[in-house]
Amino acid sequence: MATGAGRQQVPIGGVLLALAMLATIPVLATNAWPVLSGAAQPIYEDRWTWILVHATGGTIALFSGAANLVIGTTRRGFAWHRTVGFVYLGSGTLMATAGSISRSRIG
Repeated sequence: MATGAGRQQVPIGGVLLALAMLATIPVLATNAWPVLSGAAQPIYEDRWTWILVHATGGTIALFSGAANLVIGTTRRGFAWHRTVGFVYLGSGTLMATAGSISRSRIG
């Protein structure tokens, strides 16, 4: 997008998406990946299903939240904003519920 001075304007949606995705890397690498790959199963054997649901819901929430941030900021694909928001809310609710249940099952 060219401005009157001939300079290129950086699209804010792309910057926000890049920052949001960069912020998720440490969370995915240290928390979600060991669970989603199955490496952490021996640690959480007694509550593995709930831990897996918790990690899956959290991963979906991270990506749908980042996508909705871009959609809401740029208004590109705005027809999807509400749908992606419901995915975010549903996955966040699933994540929190599964996390609470798995936490209460610690023996």
